[in-house]
Formats: sequence, structure tokens, C-alpha cells
Amino acid sequence: MSTPTPTINELVTLFSSEDHNDRVHAAYQASLYRDTPEKEMLLPYLVDALSGPDLSDRGGRKEFAAQSIRYLGIYDETALQIFISWINDGKATNGEILQAILALQEFQNTPEVAKPGLIRALNNDDNHVKQAAIELLSTFDDKDVITSILSIALSDKEESWVRQDALRAIAIFGTDSRCTITKLIPLLDHQEAETRVWAAAAIFFVSDKSFPSEDLDWDLSHWRYSSGFTKVDDERSDKYLIVVEAKKWWQESGRFIEWPDCD
Repeated sequence: MSTPTPTINELVTLFSSEDHNDRVHAAYQASLYRDTPEKEMLLPYLVDALSGPDLSDRGGRKEFAAQSIRYLGIYDETALQIFISWINDGKATNGEILQAILALQEFQNTPEVAKPGLIRALNNDDNHVKQAAIELLSTFDDKDVITSILSIALSDKEESWVRQDALRAIAIFGTDSRCTITKLIPLLDHQEAETRVWAAAAIFFVSDKSFPSEDLDWDLSHWRYSSGFTKVDDERSDKYLIVVEAKKWWQESGRFIEWPDCD
């Protein structure tokens, strides 16, 4: 039998409970009120939960409070500054850092002051934190982050899906990522078909669409799905048309261009 959801007034009372578990549940259950007109009244309690004691009152409470703020879509400057500090100061848990990054993704004008922590997050041992950092960094109008993201794309130590997101981010920067071209070409022969495809897709956008590709005549937000790419032979083949096109372009013209060096 499921536990009934408390009313907002009951939830407010739980935020101040002497029972640690009540406070944790309140921070979590607040997310259930996203469609409730009175949800704004929960923000002060959630922000207070974000800044509670680091040790005795942790236990997921801060993480759940950040998640609830994001789900409810209600922010204030205090919450924003707390999220930035979690990312930058290196003292937050991975769960808190992840929720902070995801929350910042919701802001229309993401504060680039979080950049140092986001770049450090690219070396986080949690792949979800790493992936979220890549996605947020790709929204920055800052070419300095490209080299850091490139290191993820080139590393064989990364999970395939993390590497693919790094390649997608490089593509989002477009021609600002021209210094990555010569580094990406070897990935066209990578052992993983998905990496070959995403490398070719990145090369397509970074080279300013220097070769024809019907597969990529759409918005970047849609090319997360490799099923949209055309295979050369049949469904059993691991060869994709865009990879063939990218290799052909490189051999015929791309390799004769003087590309800048990321270093």
C-alpha cells in the first residue's frame, strides 16, 4: 500500500522536523508538486535544505532539494549561487554536483563562472556527472573549453556514450572547433561503429559541411540517435555512409587544408 502524499502544509512541517528522515523525504516529495499553483511557497524551504549542515543533515537531503527545485522550475539567486559553489568548490557529493549541473542547464543564461568546476567535472569518476558537464559546457560561448572536451572524445578509457556526447559538443561549437579536425580523423577507423559515426558527424559540422551528407541535414539536437544514419550495405553492416563520405572528403581535399592546432 503506497504512502499518501502529504499536503503542502504538512510538507512544510516535515521540512522542520527533528527526524532526519522526515527532512530528507520532504526534500524529495516536494518534486511531486510541480503542477500545483502553491508550489512557490516551497522554494524557501528547499533553498534552506540546500544550505543545511554538511554532515549531520546530508544523507541525500541536499541532492533531493536540488532535484525538486529543478523539477518545480522555481529558482532564486541564492539557489543559483549554491549550485555554482557545489560545482566549483569540489566539496559536494557527485549526486549534488550532478543535480547542480542539471539545474544550471535550466537557466536561460548559464553563468560561465561555473566553468572551472565543470572542466574539473570532466575528470569525475561518475560518468553521468561527466556527461552533464559536457552538455552544459557546450552551451558556453567559450572556445577555451573545446580542448578539454576533445580529450574526452579521444580517450579510449571513456564509456562509448560519454565519448559520443563529447563529439556532439565539438560539433555544436561548429567551425570554432576547426583545431580538432586532424585529431578526429583517426576516429573514423575506431573499433566502435558508434564512435566512427559520431566522429564523422562532428567532422561534418566542424569543417563547415565540406562534404555532402543527407544524414545530417537537421538540427544537432536530433542527432543523438544513431539509428538515423544510413548504412552502406544492409542492416547487418557496421559501415555507415557518413563515415565513408568523411573519409573520402579527407583523402580528396581535407588533408590538404592547413588546419589550426588545438595546442
